[in-house]
Amino acid sequence: MLRFGAYTMIMCGVTDADLDYQRELDRLTSAVERLAPRQRLGWLLAAISPLLDQVAARDGDLYDEQEMTTPEAVERFRRYAGGGTRLDPAPIHYHLTYFSLVESEDQDVRMHVRSQAAWLAAQWLQLETGRELPAVEDDFELRPTADIANTLAWTRSGQIELLPEDAAHGDAGAAVRELRLMRDELAGWPEA
Repeated sequence: MLRFGAYTMIMCGVTDADLDYQRELDRLTSAVERLAPRQRLGWLLAAISPLLDQVAARDGDLYDEQEMTTPEAVERFRRYAGGGTRLDPAPIHYHLTYFSLVESEDQDVRMHVRSQAAWLAAQWLQLETGRELPAVEDDFELRPTADIANTLAWTRSGQIELLPEDAAHGDAGAAVRELRLMRDELAGWPEA
């Protein structure tokens, strides 16, 4: 058994791709955790912002009596993240978690990537507010840095998210490249 950061891997069936992925994930997680909380939020926002264009492009009713469309939810998220603190993050968070759930119910990779991007934005809102926000599922909770970084790597490489120990079942090379790219992007952010 090997222990890496927040994950433990049982050695039967673990490939070099799994281990390479886990090493890079641990390096990125460690670098992110060295940032001050406000810098961590800024970096995460910069990492997920380009992904939200795909979410915003998806329009249509998700549920009855919804307060906003998905493009409006993304626009409000961006306004809130840009300092529009007069906006209430609760309905934005609810819409993003609902969108994430609906898009994840299909096996279409593009839908999963959009779902993961919306989930990341919802995670950012909870980190920024420092409190639990309403969600479509009661068990939507703030995840550790390693989980967020893992989701980012798979989403930015255009793949359905996998657990680190299952990295060899996807294009681990593309996900590792994203982890390294994100670590390079962190170079300009001051540590705590």
